[in-house]
Amino acid sequence: MNRLFLTAEQSSQLASAISPIEVFDPQGRILGTLSLTDFATDETQVFTKEEVAEVKRRLESAHRDRTPAFTAEQIRPRVPSQE
Repeated sequence: MNRLFLTAEQSSQLASAISPIEVFDPQGRILGTLSLTDFATDETQVFTKEEVAEVKRRLESAHRDRTPAFTAEQIRPRVPSQE
C-alpha cells in the first residue's frame, strides 16, 4: 500500500469534507475522486478496480506528458566530449 502524507491544512479540509473530494496533479489535471470513510458510522467506501486503474492511468499519462523522452542518439550531440 502506498502512503500519501497531507499537510495540516489538507488534513483539516479532508476531515471537514461532506462529499467526495477531487484530486488534482500540480498542472491542474484531475487524477481522481476520493470517497471517504464515514466517521459517524465507521463505514468505509472502497475504491473499485476501475477507479484505481483510472487513477494509475492518469498518473502515468501526467508523467509522460511532462517528462520529455530522448534516445541516446538524440542526446549524444548535446553532451560535450570527455576527450
